Formats: sequence, C-alpha cells, structure tokens
Amino acid sequence: MASRIQTRPKPSRETLRQVLNGDERGSGLVQAVHHGLCETPLNGLYPWLDLSETVAFAAASWQARREDRKRFDGFGPADIYAVFNEMMGPGFRQLNAHKKMDERTARRYGMLNPHRGRGLKARLGMADEEDVKRLLEGLNGPVRRYLSPAGYEAYTAMRLDDNDLLAVADLRTGNLIDDVRDMLSPYPRDYVLSEGAYQRQAHARGGQLPLF
Repeated sequence: MASRIQTRPKPSRETLRQVLNGDERGSGLVQAVHHGLCETPLNGLYPWLDLSETVAFAAASWQARREDRKRFDGFGPADIYAVFNEMMGPGFRQLNAHKKMDERTARRYGMLNPHRGRGLKARLGMADEEDVKRLLEGLNGPVRRYLSPAGYEAYTAMRLDDNDLLAVADLRTGNLIDDVRDMLSPYPRDYVLSEGAYQRQAHARGGQLPLF
C-alpha cells in the first residue's frame, strides 16, 4: 500500500470565518465547534481527517452529548468509524448551511481537506488506538455549560445548584473563531495519503467515493 506523508497549512482565521459563519447568520455552529474542540480535542486523529470532518464532528458530537449525556456509552475503539459516521450527516448539514467562501478561501480550504472525504473508514483504522481511546473518553465525559463573564456572575449570584460544569468564555462570534483557530493551530500539519486504503474502500462501496 503506497503512503505519502505531506503537509497542509494551518487554518487561518478568515478561512474559519467563511467556513463556519460565511453566511453571517449567527454563532450557533461556531459555538458548537468551539465547545466540541474544547471538550473532545481531535489533534491525535487530525492527520487522518480533513478539516471539514474535524469541525463537523466537533459540532455534531458536542450537540449530541448535550442532548443525551450517555450518547456514546458502549462504543469502543473498534467502533470509531460508526461514531464518526453517525455524526457526519448532521455535522455536514450545518457546515454546508453556513459555509460561504470566496475563490481564494475555497482554494485554501481545499488544501486543508487533502483526503477529499475519501476512505474515512480506512483512515480511521490507521489512527493510533490510544488517540482513539482518549477521544472516546472525552465523548463520555461531562458536558460543560458555557457562560459569558457577565452571565457567569449572574448565574453564581443566583446560587443555582444543578450540577452543571460551568466554563467561562467570550461567546461573541469573532472571539470564538479566534479560539477555534488557536485550538487548531498546534494540530499536526503532516498527513498521510494512503491511496491503497482508499481504493480498497472504494471497491467495497462499488466504486463510489464520498466527496468532502
């Protein structure tokens, strides 16, 4: 199986803005991506993922955990593709609804998605098992409630005791995008293109390859 190690750029703030909030309709997706990356970092799996898959999974998995805190109970490392596969649909629907890019950003975005959505199952199968275990532990961890500094003061002043794990963040869209960029910047930039794995999965799917 031929594999090639290559390098992609870091995602810039402007790229993330146009991808996550290009339509300028609000910060719901930006918040979900931010919170998901905070609680379940994907740095260990990033060499095997496109940026689009990374942010789609971060958003959809955090929303799923917020709705059902036992959503990912019972999944083990061997189930990692099933976990991702279930989140890709809702994640990409949101991403595609908000994404609006100019030509220059679209070219850069393409460089950040080197796998082009192909062979996700095969790619995840090549990830380090310890990285997969850490992600699953995070998915089964507590879900935080994010409050602005002012909101946190008001919340604590009411002396509410609902067992929520609180986190303080500047929830303005621009600041959240800055945070997402800062979280993604240290992610490894090297990635592995494994054409043999892609072709095996394409053959299993009857020659069909998904697009990013």
